[in-house]
Amino acid sequence: MDKSVLVIGGGVAGITAALKLANSGVRVVLVEKSPELGGAVVSYCCKATEQCNKCSVCVANQKMEELWSAPNLSLFTSSAIGKVARGEGGFHITVTRKPTYVDDNKCVRCKLCTEKCPTKPSSIFLPPPHSPLQSYVIDTDRCLYFQSKKCKLCQEVCPAEAINLSQKAGEENFQVGALVVASGFSPFDSSRKKRYGYGVYPDVITALELEEQLRIEGKLSRPSDGSQPKQVAFIQCFGSRDAHVGNNYCSRVCCTYTMRLANLLKFKHPDSSITIFYMDIQTFGKEFEQFYQQCRQKIQFIRDMPSLIQQDGDNQLLITYQDRKEGKVEQSNFDLAVLSVGLCPGEDTEKLVELLGLQTNEHGFFKSLSPLQTNETEAEGIFLAGTCQGPRDISESVAHSLGAAEKALAYLGAE
Repeated sequence: MDKSVLVIGGGVAGITAALKLANSGVRVVLVEKSPELGGAVVSYCCKATEQCNKCSVCVANQKMEELWSAPNLSLFTSSAIGKVARGEGGFHITVTRKPTYVDDNKCVRCKLCTEKCPTKPSSIFLPPPHSPLQSYVIDTDRCLYFQSKKCKLCQEVCPAEAINLSQKAGEENFQVGALVVASGFSPFDSSRKKRYGYGVYPDVITALELEEQLRIEGKLSRPSDGSQPKQVAFIQCFGSRDAHVGNNYCSRVCCTYTMRLANLLKFKHPDSSITIFYMDIQTFGKEFEQFYQQCRQKIQFIRDMPSLIQQDGDNQLLITYQDRKEGKVEQSNFDLAVLSVGLCPGEDTEKLVELLGLQTNEHGFFKSLSPLQTNETEAEGIFLAGTCQGPRDISESVAHSLGAAEKALAYLGAE
């Protein structure tokens, strides 16, 4: 059997599994569909205040930095699994490499392309400094050339002629002995719940958007006018534990990340008033109950799921909810509403199910062999890592991915 492993997905789970395998002497091929590694974690902010609050974002960044020196590791970014065929000695894999449009061997990092790009933010950019891949990438969803063929400014100003917007896709073929699927999750589509006004009112945002703003800008501001919000509402279980949208499971991470974000905002802006609307609090994780009790001393918790968010004439958000203690409907004004979106199955799950011959569980995540064997699948030689198998936080995903790597090593007889 070929003693090599294909890892599908370059988020924290895939990176952790790949590092464990590579450092154990196994050849690893890591395939990520995006131009950069890190998955959702690259947009997360550190939640530390006067002390570490154990969000594990720094752990994920450290894992990415370790890839610089990892042995036996081949990286394929902007790539997708095209074909998988089980044969003698393992799996025969075809990977389709999307064009990167930038020749890294020619690029001199002069930054002219970024400076001249007319889109804001620039459609051509370097990944974050902690990423092991420091090659310019083009966001084709924003780039004017790929939207309307009207702009080639980056290609025209490049002094090294490193940019080729007409580059075509290519294919790579290889064989591996085992597979680790770490394809991650997708956040709930917030536009599906119309009553909260996401996409209609600019000051209704998701927690992921808040994370990204805090990471990039280091402060909180209202999208509508750039002012600092004084009254902030978080709404829990948005897209989780909701049979009306087909997600009747708990996403496990939302209570934790909401309280860490709320605690961080209160630390940065002590004069702000923060309210968390919740169904009930799920205190997953070590020492989280203690953290929850600490948050209750400075953050208001209201046990109700708001029925409606509207915008009044003063550009304030008006949230309607039920006061259970008084038994009556209340309305309160807020400057900003943050939706704590749940975790849904990754967008590539169904495609990978078909390619790999796997199954999904009742919630749409990859089905494991049993509740106590969450790394194994019914397909021999294929293992699961991280949130593709079910909702997990960063630390749980790291631990689960190490388990997947160990199972793959045992399967290959390479322990």
